[in-house]
Amino acid sequence: MPSPSRPNEGRRWALAALLALTGACEEERPQPPTPPPAAEAVADPVERAATPPSPWPTEVRSLRASVADFESVQRCVEAMRGSVPVEVSELFFDLGYDDALGEICRSLEAAAEGDPTRCDDLVSTAVRRRCRIRVAALHEKPEACPEATAREAGRDPTCLAWATDDASLCDGASSAARPTCLAVATGESERCEDPLGLRSVASCRALVARLEGLVDAEAPPERPEPELALGESDPPLRLPTSAPRALERGVAAVAEGCAHRVRVEVRAPVGGPRDVVGLTLEVRFEGGGATLGPGSELAIGPVGTGYALRGEVTLDEATERELGGPLALTFEATYLRDGVEHSVAGRLRTFFRDLAPLPERCAEE
Repeated sequence: MPSPSRPNEGRRWALAALLALTGACEEERPQPPTPPPAAEAVADPVERAATPPSPWPTEVRSLRASVADFESVQRCVEAMRGSVPVEVSELFFDLGYDDALGEICRSLEAAAEGDPTRCDDLVSTAVRRRCRIRVAALHEKPEACPEATAREAGRDPTCLAWATDDASLCDGASSAARPTCLAVATGESERCEDPLGLRSVASCRALVARLEGLVDAEAPPERPEPELALGESDPPLRLPTSAPRALERGVAAVAEGCAHRVRVEVRAPVGGPRDVVGLTLEVRFEGGGATLGPGSELAIGPVGTGYALRGEVTLDEATERELGGPLALTFEATYLRDGVEHSVAGRLRTFFRDLAPLPERCAEE
């Protein structure tokens, strides 16, 4: 018996292909592009691998145009059935995805109505996420953005950038997702060039066309380099040289009552020098100040034994507790090791990749 994850995986890819081929629910659609001549089809395999093919049509209809023509899920499905290539229908039959057209049209309905909760009933996790991102971008609703992936705190950085017209928030996206995030945010398809070769440039350009007019952001200024280091300590300690990388994409401040909490974690390399330690820094922001949270600790020694930190945090004047705002602070703390109290100080500089909304009651307190 096949595992339950395989049908969903196939459905995700197939639905992406169908979305690209159909694009919208209008009555008339352009015919699929003519296949390349045989001479072009036999391309160098290395070159083919370097430029992944795109499932998007040559002419990409904008999401605004699709939403403008949307009437109902039923009419949308009826219109699509008359124009979907039979080969694509056959693919969905092979995958057992009989409701693919309904999924597309319900996703379009969510975009038309600006209701992200309608996305939550879709079958595929990936399609639910993309549905919410389209709703957020189309209606400027950052609250509709899905949670970040890869067990990260906060909401999806690309979605936040598009929903708030702030291209600087693309700094919070992964290196693979950042080119597409910036290209759509600024409307500049030339930003789709991906030196890492992890994303299809053609698909990125198609997204710029598909979301044309939804995001109108200026090119972001260059941010200061992130900083995370230990200063004076007794005995002398230091973080790994790679520690600032933990802050390159900013930090997500999650809501905790009427306060925000940020957590940063750096691990010491296995077998490294004894004075190179790990650090978990938990900072709680409330009002105009910040305190060191109970989860803060140093990891010292070959097995990384944790020692709780107790101390104070001082925010720099440059800090702005807002979405995309800079965060700079210093901390001074003590920890108890083998019955002896030791001191340690450090500095952090990054930005707020996300700042969760606080409950409405907090404004009244």
